[in-house]
Amino acid sequence: MESIAHRLRYVREASGLGTKVLSEACGLSGSHVRMIEQGAVALPDLRTPARLAATTGVPAPIVVTAG
Repeated sequence: MESIAHRLRYVREASGLGTKVLSEACGLSGSHVRMIEQGAVALPDLRTPARLAATTGVPAPIVVTAG
């Protein structure tokens, strides 16, 4: 089963975005995005999936649904 961390990284890379661009667009630090992608921290709040989705062009449920 694919983790949310791996899904986020896949979506970011498939969108052609670097961690810096994604983090700035979502209001997070680059290190925080990297930590989410590594599974070291959870998504900080419920607004973050919506910001990630808007930035990558991928629907939020796909960004955050493992599997």
